[in-house]
Amino acid sequence: MTQKSRDVKGCFEVKKKPMHTIMISEGKESIKFSKCIGNFFDLSVLSLMEMQRQYDKGVLPFPGSLSQQPNKVIEAFAVIERYKFEKLERDRKQKELKERGKRGR
Repeated sequence: MTQKSRDVKGCFEVKKKPMHTIMISEGKESIKFSKCIGNFFDLSVLSLMEMQRQYDKGVLPFPGSLSQQPNKVIEAFAVIERYKFEKLERDRKQKELKERGKRGR
């Protein structure tokens, strides 16, 4: 990426106006970014997502029983699971709307 495009995207400074908006819960809420979204990415999220995938299969991320797992990891799994559920629900509703539209023709 060139220096100019990095400046435009807000890679190095906070802009006066939001440059990116992520809609949450069907347009009722949003997260606004006045800086490049890439600055908020953390590689540890990838390992948390993989641990959560294994957790869904019954594999605990750390030694010991469920009650001995770090609370923050279990909380992170709950956030990931909630996001997945909400995404599936949005996708289901979109598909349902498309099907209704096809039937109405």
